[in-house]
Amino acid sequence: MTPKRIAIAFLACALASPTASNAGLITWEMEGTVERVAAYPDDYPPTTNAWEIVPQVEAAGVIPGVYWRARVTFDSDTLSEPCPGCAANAQFVNATRAIDFLAGTIVATSGDSVGDALALPVGGYRREPGSTLEFHSLMESDSTALQAYSAKLALASSDPSRFSGISLPTDPPDLLTLLPPTQRDPWGSMSGTHFQLLGVGLVTDVTDPDSPGLVPWGFSIDGRITSITAVPEPTLLALVAAAAGAIAIRRRSRALP
Repeated sequence: MTPKRIAIAFLACALASPTASNAGLITWEMEGTVERVAAYPDDYPPTTNAWEIVPQVEAAGVIPGVYWRARVTFDSDTLSEPCPGCAANAQFVNATRAIDFLAGTIVATSGDSVGDALALPVGGYRREPGSTLEFHSLMESDSTALQAYSAKLALASSDPSRFSGISLPTDPPDLLTLLPPTQRDPWGSMSGTHFQLLGVGLVTDVTDPDSPGLVPWGFSIDGRITSITAVPEPTLLALVAAAAGAIAIRRRSRALP
């Protein structure tokens, strides 16, 4: 086969590759600003200074308004299943393959964990009709002071059929068509389209005032999403690069005496 035909074959494979359309692993990259940082849950007993966890997170450079970035990789071929105990929802078991998060000095990743995705027939847990798509995963971090333990990406729409639960989308949604993040209840839990990272740190236990100790308490970081884009899959990039290389070889061969 001539170099020209090789180049054409590579390009054809690249354009026809399922990773370029609606099959296999999909990666979305998103960024935005932190909406809130809070103790989680914040209905802590008076014997525990759970409020101390928020200054610890802020000391790591994570405060409302600060910039954050994240990535989620999921298998769009995962089939939906009925959700046990929540029949109205559709569950995509092991669909979430990776989540990465960065804000301030907090870096968290799902590591080897795989998570689920959920399609919910409500608009971000609101009373009005709608639908929500969520990606979940257990998380870990290198920090010895603040440990991440789970992450959630929620995409909420006022359209009940937008996230129907039949299949996972391959293209990221237009944020202008989705519901914005809002505070859901007095505890400060977020609803609507947002990214949430949950973690844990150590706070003072004042059960014995004469000998205070340290106990773990959770924190939550909720982020407003300002952009979400698809990341080209490595397989497609390799095919395009190979095609470009074959074309370059062909052109160089023509230039040789």
